[in-house]
Amino acid sequence: MAYQNIYAKLKVNSRTQAMSRALEMKLLD
Repeated sequence: MAYQNIYAKLKVNSRTQAMSRALEMKLLD
């Protein structure tokens, strides 16, 4: 269960990073 929780947090982090990158790309464009 602990591993699943950590994996979930990593998933959220990767998702937020992807969102921030997408926003940066839009701002640059």
